[in-house]
Amino acid sequence: MAMVLTPGNEIEWNTSLSTASAFNCFGNPTPDLWYTYTTSDCDMNFEIQAFSESNPSIQVYREICPSGFGEEIYCPVSPLTKLSAAAIEGDPAITYYIQINTDLSISDRGIGTLKLIENGCRGCTNSDAANFDPLAEIEDGSCICNDCPGDFNGDGDVNVSDLGGFLGTFGTSCIPPVD
Repeated sequence: MAMVLTPGNEIEWNTSLSTASAFNCFGNPTPDLWYTYTTSDCDMNFEIQAFSESNPSIQVYREICPSGFGEEIYCPVSPLTKLSAAAIEGDPAITYYIQINTDLSISDRGIGTLKLIENGCRGCTNSDAANFDPLAEIEDGSCICNDCPGDFNGDGDVNVSDLGGFLGTFGTSCIPPVD
């Protein structure tokens, strides 16, 4: 059974009472623990950090744990170290399954800490853009700005509506009078 992770809270973990599952990046079953995290209704960046003297390993799966054919989205490729971290560009309202295990050559169990950090919603942060996202905290380069000459009403097309706007202001001086 997976335990729910709460962003910002550092928790202690201990694999001494856990059993080995057949799913991990290294192909050898190790005692592990499972956690879940569900992103908010935006494209949410998050990071998971595990610390242990027994060289922790983090694996992350999307939507369902691997026994249900969940998609593996993070598996470490570098040697294990005392601090393991996974940075994920999460999608909106998706549950992620996080697996923690340790290097059995160091210890037959793992004890350490685990922390989930939310880095904010990704999206367009330019309030002048057509696709401005008020929930976005991290600019992702997706902003669509009105760069269409002659599109006075900002609908993305130069048409009769723009002609009416132009004719309505035709002859108006935009230069302030000189004193």
